[in-house]
Amino acid sequence: MMKITGAMGSIYSMTEEKVDRFLESRLNLHLATIDEMGGPSIQPIWFDYDGDKKNLFIMTPIASRKAQNIHRKLKTYFSIDIFGKA
Repeated sequence: MMKITGAMGSIYSMTEEKVDRFLESRLNLHLATIDEMGGPSIQPIWFDYDGDKKNLFIMTPIASRKAQNIHRKLKTYFSIDIFGKA
């Protein structure tokens, strides 16, 4: 199940097909992790979407801050901007 939430808190209903098209048309997302002080660390990152398996793939060096944050605390958040073109 996928829920798309707008910036103003409204919820948009999208079919799985629309979600696939949307994710396939984008190149980057904003990944938010929790740093060692408990604060947010938000960084833009490129991603690849596998529509067949419904997976988002990101790559980052193991020594990067975001990888260290994810290793320490598995909770992550991300957003994908609807504006602009891929």
